[in-house]
Amino acid sequence: MWRLARQRAFWMGILVGIALGLFVGWVVWPVSYTDAYPSELRKKDKLEYLLLVARDYKQTGNRRPLVRRLQTFDRTELVPLLQDALQTYENSDDKAALRQLLETVQENIPTTAQEEQTQEASAQPSPRNGGFSLSRVASIFFILLGGIILLYVFLRIAALLRKKLPQPRMSAPREEDWEPGEVEVVDVLEEMEEKDEEPQEPVSTAESLLPPSLEREEVEAATKPTPPPEPPAAPSLRLVEVLSPVFLLQEVGEEGYDESFSIEENGERLGECGVGEIESLPGKDGQPIVMEVWLLDKADAKTHQAYILSPWAYKQPDIRQKYEDQGIVFMAQHGNTVRLNARSLYLEGEIKDVAFTQAGEGNQVFSKLAMEMKVYRRIGARA
Repeated sequence: MWRLARQRAFWMGILVGIALGLFVGWVVWPVSYTDAYPSELRKKDKLEYLLLVARDYKQTGNRRPLVRRLQTFDRTELVPLLQDALQTYENSDDKAALRQLLETVQENIPTTAQEEQTQEASAQPSPRNGGFSLSRVASIFFILLGGIILLYVFLRIAALLRKKLPQPRMSAPREEDWEPGEVEVVDVLEEMEEKDEEPQEPVSTAESLLPPSLEREEVEAATKPTPPPEPPAAPSLRLVEVLSPVFLLQEVGEEGYDESFSIEENGERLGECGVGEIESLPGKDGQPIVMEVWLLDKADAKTHQAYILSPWAYKQPDIRQKYEDQGIVFMAQHGNTVRLNARSLYLEGEIKDVAFTQAGEGNQVFSKLAMEMKVYRRIGARA
């Protein structure tokens, strides 16, 4: 397909270049002839020129200028031209002059030296603007330039189309496409029955590649596909608020951390957002293992939530699964970013600083969580 497009682009460039060159050579800079020799004139003009030469020769009788005026004519061409002139001007008073000129030419009046001068003069190129003149060179240049430009444009268009078109995907072979091998399944089962061996359960490829020390839960976590990252903020957003909530570890028994912010623009209340602890160690409030980032849009009936889990809580399948059913879940780590999309608002929060402390047997709880939350409003959105 792309080879055909390149061939079309090449020939289209050649045609456009030829058309551009012809336009320049015929219209913009046409070829003009100046100072042409008498032998290069049209036949009618040649006869008139010979008539004028015959009149002058009859009056002066001087042969030197006669030889110079006729030196560009071919000897074999000059006699038929004078005969045609006699027939053309037969009824004129110049018939005698033309006949005298014809007799002089037939007598081979020019000397050997003069004939050499005539040959040298005829060997010289014509003074007209022929050959590689300026117009022809310009025409060739514009032909090549037009072809190159058009070929470049078509190749760029083909490259852009190739980027936009979806790439073909390799499909798995169908069952009917498989050809049977030399050994069939029935033969293998019969051999196993003869040896009194029980068939083993099939093992998946992922489990067979992992070391036997890993448990089944770890195998499932390793083979579970990771979701693709969310796209960055759309360009049609306008920054409204920049918030920097900071959580610090409190004493056991104090009320859990929960900080909320009102989102406003030009006196208009757009919604709310906040950060708070959603789950702590059993019986130890103020020592959270799961933090929540939420966004409430006035134009959206749904509250959008994301959950930040400590490393220990993230490794617990039951805890992680519980919050994955409710919203976005990710492990607390410096630089991780949470994105919440509502109807008219968009929140992007980045973890600037995070720290943990030990409690019990390896239970990691948050001791510090500093975030930078930017709230955007979609351009054109209304409450």
